[in-house]
Amino acid sequence: MDMGKDSAKSYAVIGAIMLTLCCIALIFFSELPGVKLSVGSFAFASLVICGVGIYNLKNINIYEDEEKNKEKEREAAMALSLLPGLGHKYLTGKLKIIHTIVFTISLILIIAGILIISEIINIEEGVGWILLVYGLVIFFFSWSWSALEVNDICNNMNLQNINGIFSMSWNKTESGLSILFIVTFIILAGMSIAWGYFYPQYFYAAAIATLASALLLVWLIINKIRKNK
Repeated sequence: MDMGKDSAKSYAVIGAIMLTLCCIALIFFSELPGVKLSVGSFAFASLVICGVGIYNLKNINIYEDEEKNKEKEREAAMALSLLPGLGHKYLTGKLKIIHTIVFTISLILIIAGILIISEIINIEEGVGWILLVYGLVIFFFSWSWSALEVNDICNNMNLQNINGIFSMSWNKTESGLSILFIVTFIILAGMSIAWGYFYPQYFYAAAIATLASALLLVWLIINKIRKNK
């Protein structure tokens, strides 16, 4: 794989972060059903990603043209998009804070759900599973949102696609974002309605969650109007 310096660094860093998180999850949550298999598989993938980055860093020609080293790399940007906001920061110099906030919220929900399920927090186990699923949905939404936008910036900058692990070169970004926002809204709103129905004691929390999920449609509409001006 003909990988540049930035891409190799991104692989090594992202892989190391993912591997560290997997190790933490295995230490604290190994007793939960399915954790060892799922997290173990994820840890192996993280190790491969980190290894690819380190291997390419060792084999990069340190005497490359200085101007070439200043060029942005699509693969580095796409790898950094796994930490929403950083891919934008790498390409444009500006951190996309909204992506980072959504990603952080998803992590908080996932951790809260796991703590409830493991009975560290004394709340109904069903609520823990609901929060965990909420967090996972928002987690993958934030990843996809970040990746699609970073991919669009890469397309506008005509950055080369090296067909790496994080390769993405899709030209229908606007359609993809619309589908992503609508589908995520339907899933979250459906979950919130079901939550309020099966757990009436949490009706108000479920109602707030339903209204919060509607922000996805509001955000989508505002951006459509802004682009059409």
